[in-house]
Amino acid sequence: MAIPSVMFNTGIKKVKQIRNIFVIVFLAIQTGGVSADTLLIQSIEKNSAIPRPDRGVLMAEVEREYGRPVKKYSAIGTPPITRWVYADITVYFENERVIHSVVNREN
Repeated sequence: MAIPSVMFNTGIKKVKQIRNIFVIVFLAIQTGGVSADTLLIQSIEKNSAIPRPDRGVLMAEVEREYGRPVKKYSAIGTPPITRWVYADITVYFENERVIHSVVNREN
């Protein structure tokens, strides 16, 4: 039995359409990845310019150097973990010493 040429041409068109869609999706994914990498690098470069207290610094030293925080959260857990929020950074303490500090996200 012979395949009518109309059905054959329709099948080729569908294959080409599917291939074109695949290429478009693939390129969109690749372009998005590059864009995200660029944004991440820009974010890291910007955040590294914002001063943060070093690990091990005492609460009193942080308050002396950075001023009063916008908000102080009460200690929770054992050992007690305290969080101080400033305009640009958030500082985490274990007991009286800095254990971590991060740059706040932009809203």
